[in-house]
Amino acid sequence: MSKNTEKVKKLLAEESFVCARCGYCDAVCPTYATDKIESLSPRGKLQAIRMGILEKEIPEKYSNRIFQCVTCGACESVCHTNIPLVKLWTELRAKMPKPDSLKQMTQMLEQKHNIANLPNEDRLRWTKRLGNVLHLKETADVLYFPGCVSSLFPASNTISQSFVQILDNAGIDFAILGADEWCCGFPQLVGGFPEDAKKQIEHNIDEINKKKTKILVTTCPACYRIFKEEYKELSDVEIKFEVMHSTQFIDKLIAEGKIKFCELKAKVTYHDPCDLGRNSGIYEPPRKIIKSIPAVEFVELPHNRDKCICCGSGGALGFTNPEMSNTISKRKYNEINETGAEILVTACQTCRKQIKAATKENKELKVMDITEFVLKAMKNG
Repeated sequence: MSKNTEKVKKLLAEESFVCARCGYCDAVCPTYATDKIESLSPRGKLQAIRMGILEKEIPEKYSNRIFQCVTCGACESVCHTNIPLVKLWTELRAKMPKPDSLKQMTQMLEQKHNIANLPNEDRLRWTKRLGNVLHLKETADVLYFPGCVSSLFPASNTISQSFVQILDNAGIDFAILGADEWCCGFPQLVGGFPEDAKKQIEHNIDEINKKKTKILVTTCPACYRIFKEEYKELSDVEIKFEVMHSTQFIDKLIAEGKIKFCELKAKVTYHDPCDLGRNSGIYEPPRKIIKSIPAVEFVELPHNRDKCICCGSGGALGFTNPEMSNTISKRKYNEINETGAEILVTACQTCRKQIKAATKENKELKVMDITEFVLKAMKNG
């Protein structure tokens, strides 16, 4: 398990008895909303721990339900007894029998070091159309860590391409790891394989330190969480650099006058990614960026910030239960439509992918990562 095994055992044992069984968590849980089965709910999982489920032979049907969770943190945000539920679910998964889909996932990451199951050298494919914008430098103060999806899935390449163009236009000297970049380890962590995640994390930290990096920037909220917080529970390797999400870094560049915008007339709404918002507390930088663009009409989703509804892609749910994941996405689509927005902006490559798929019938709505939106506003004139 993690290096704090005894602490984890105590956490699982004690926190289940802290639960007041009020049901507030059930009311906001996106997976419980798809199928009102108590064992799917946060309260039901806590009750199972309280009843000693971890000391028994666990039926496969029940163990699979532990993984039917997007780890979105909505339950934790309304918990009146302040149980660290996201951490609890992650640690619980590490002790449970794993679905075959997750076993295959971690084997793939062990062999290929990316979730696309491609040669890791392919991480550089997204750079081919950038000309002289990007150079593989030996050292740089700023290092951009794109992550697996933005590097290896062609439909998401525009996120990494947009961000490096923003950096270039702002005069930022930066580097990437290229083929030396491995998956951040987050899929393995939430999948219940912390020791496998540790290998990826320690490799990446070592490679980043070699670049003498002062600031690590990522466009992926999961990568951000790993480098900002999660690595502390898994590794003793020292991080010698500041960690920022792209929204924080872009907001900083705007404040320093290094990014200038043209007018962009559009009605825009914003989706808070769970791992950036509720689980990392970053709400204002993306909103400040959007509102700083002249002529933009910004409208909030009915559920926003810590109440934002998950897109359905978190917690490796796409691996374990794609049908449930898509059902949650449809709920998100209905809420977006209520705003009448022309553009839905988010700050997560997986949210962008999931919401695009859910809203594909709406030809009037554009779904964009904030890096794409910023670059569009910079070039609009």
